[in-house]
Amino acid sequence: MSDKFEVEVFLEDSLIDRRPLGQMGLSIGRCTTNDIVLENASVSKRHATLSCQSGQIVLRDLGSSQGTVVRGVKVQFSTLSVGDAVQIGPFTLMIVRQLDQSVSTAGTTGRLSTVAFKNLIDGLLRLTELVGVSDLGAVLDTLLEHSMGLVNASRGFVVLVHDNQLSAILARHGNDLETDETFSRTVCQRAVSQKESILLADSGDRSALDSIVSLDRGKPILVLAVPLIHDEEVLGILYLESEKLDPPLLKVQPDLLQRVSRLGGRSLWAALERRQIIASQEEWRWLGTSLADEVDIFRSARDPSMVTLLDMIQKTAREDVTVLIRGETGTGKDVTAHAIHRLSKRCRGPFVAVNCGAIPKELMESELFGYERGAFTGAIARKIGRFGLAQGGTILLDEIGDMPKDLQVKLLRILESKCFERLGGQESVHLDVRVLAATNRDLEEAVGRDEFRKDLFYRINVVGIRVPALRERRQDIEPLVHEMLVAANKRFKRRLYGVTPEALAAMQEYHWPGNIRELRNVIDRAFILESSDRITVESLPFRAGVTRDPPAAQKTLDSPSGLPSPVLHLDDYLLRQERDYVALVLRSANDNVTHAAALLGMTRPALHRRLRRLGLRGDSDEA
Repeated sequence: MSDKFEVEVFLEDSLIDRRPLGQMGLSIGRCTTNDIVLENASVSKRHATLSCQSGQIVLRDLGSSQGTVVRGVKVQFSTLSVGDAVQIGPFTLMIVRQLDQSVSTAGTTGRLSTVAFKNLIDGLLRLTELVGVSDLGAVLDTLLEHSMGLVNASRGFVVLVHDNQLSAILARHGNDLETDETFSRTVCQRAVSQKESILLADSGDRSALDSIVSLDRGKPILVLAVPLIHDEEVLGILYLESEKLDPPLLKVQPDLLQRVSRLGGRSLWAALERRQIIASQEEWRWLGTSLADEVDIFRSARDPSMVTLLDMIQKTAREDVTVLIRGETGTGKDVTAHAIHRLSKRCRGPFVAVNCGAIPKELMESELFGYERGAFTGAIARKIGRFGLAQGGTILLDEIGDMPKDLQVKLLRILESKCFERLGGQESVHLDVRVLAATNRDLEEAVGRDEFRKDLFYRINVVGIRVPALRERRQDIEPLVHEMLVAANKRFKRRLYGVTPEALAAMQEYHWPGNIRELRNVIDRAFILESSDRITVESLPFRAGVTRDPPAAQKTLDSPSGLPSPVLHLDDYLLRQERDYVALVLRSANDNVTHAAALLGMTRPALHRRLRRLGLRGDSDEA
C-alpha cells in the first residue's frame, strides 16, 4: 500500500492512543504484551489483530468472549478502509491516514478545551469518510452544539446551500427558535459569496451589527457564519449568535473554523452523494429514513455502477416522463421505482404497484381501470381500479412484458390521451398519473416476435434505466451481507453475528443468478441451518470457488474430447437443461400452463414462478 495508516483509540470521544499500522500489523487486547492495550474487563487478553494484506486492511477477531463489532454487527473477519470504526467493549478504534508528525503533535499543551474540540471534530470527520453518512442529523447536531459551546453562543443554525443560495435549515439549537427567519441571511449569504468565515463582533458602539436588520434586538454582540465547503463548493452555512465574547477562544478561531468547515462540508457532500438529502433550492427531503429498509441498493452501494444508477434516478425523477426500468429478476427494480417516486414532485401522492404477470389476463383490465356497478354479473359496486387509486401519484407496471396484447392497445391509448373509461362506464376519467414500467424480459426481442407492441415500447421507453446485476457490483456483497444480518437478527429468534472469511469468499465468487433476492434467501437459510454463531461455507447452498462470471462470459477451454466448449459448471449446465426441458413440455401442451404443470407434476402457481425464473412464458391457461 502506498498510503500509511494509523489506528486511533477513543474512549468516550477522547483520543487516548494512536499507533501506526505497519506491515507487521497490530495486536489488540487486555494483556500488556499487545501492541494496543485496552484495559477493560469486556476486552479479552488476546482480542483481535489488524494487519495489511494484499492492499487491504484486515481485522480478525481471535475468539474473544465479548466480540468485535464492525458496521453494527459482530464479526470474526472483516476488510476495513479509512474511516471505518471498530468497536471493542467501550473503546472505538478508528482507521485513519497517517498524519505528519508536525501536525499530530501541534497544539497539545495549554489549550485543553480547544484540543478536545479538535479531537471531536477530527473523529467525526473520519467517520464521514465512510460511504455515506449513517445519520447526517446526528453529525450536524453534534457539530452545531459543540461549536456553540466554543463561542458561548445562545443559538445556532446549519443552513443548506444550493446553487450559492440559502435553502433549508437542517439543524438548530439554542434559544428563541420559534421562527426560522430570525437569523441573519445577509451574513450567511456574504459567507457563501466570499467562501470565508464572517465574524462580526460588538466593538462597543455596535457599528458592525447595526446594518443587520434581523439583529436589531439589542441582544447579539457576536455573529459568526462559517461556510461548510467541500472541493471549493459551499454546501452549507453554520451560523452562530452569542451574547458574550470569549477572546481566548476567538484568538485561535481560524484553525478551529477550518476544521468545522471541512467536517460540515464533507458530511453534506457525503449525504448528497448518497441521496440522503436532496438539495433543491426551496424544497428538500430526507431519504435516509424512508429508504432505510432498502439496503440492497441505497445503504450498501459502493460500486461505481450504483453511483451511475443513483444519478440517473435523481435526473429522471425531476421530469414527469415515463420510465422503463430494466434488470434481471431480484435486482431491485421496484426499489428503483419507489426512489423515483419519492424524489419526484408527486412524492406526496400515492404509489401503486401492479404485477402484470401475477394477474389473470381476463381480470387485468378491470383490475387496472376498474368497473361500474352492473358492468357484469357480480359487479355489485363501483371498483376504482389501480389507475384510479394512483391519481396524483405514480403507478408501477411491473413485468409489463407479460401484459396481453389486447390490453397493450388500451394502455397505449390511455398514455397518449391521458383519459380512460371504466368497464361498463360512459364517463371519461382524466388521468393524472406518472407511469413507470419494469421488466426482466428483452422487450426488443419480444417486439421482433410480435409479442409486444412496438409503438407501446417506444411510448414507455422515454427514459431507460438499467439496474445492475449483483455479479456486476461485487464489492457491494460484503456490506450487503452485514446489512441483511442486522435485519435478519431482528426477525429470527436466534443470532448470527458475522460471516467466516471462507464463506464471504464463496459469496464473492458466486455469480448470483437470483441477485439480491437470492442473497437474502441465502442469509435467511443460514439462520435455519447454521449451527455456529456466524455463516460458514457449510450453510451455503453453493460451493466455494464457483465462477465469477455467468456462462456467456467464461473463457473457451481446451477441453477433453466429448465436452462442450466452454465447459460449464454443473449448476449452469443444469439450469440450461431445465429451461430447455420446461420449454419443450410447454410447447407440447400448446402453451397451456395448467396442462404443462400437470405433466411436470407441479402446481400451476409453482410452474408460473418457475417460468418467470427461467425467462419463459405460457400464453394460455384455458383448458
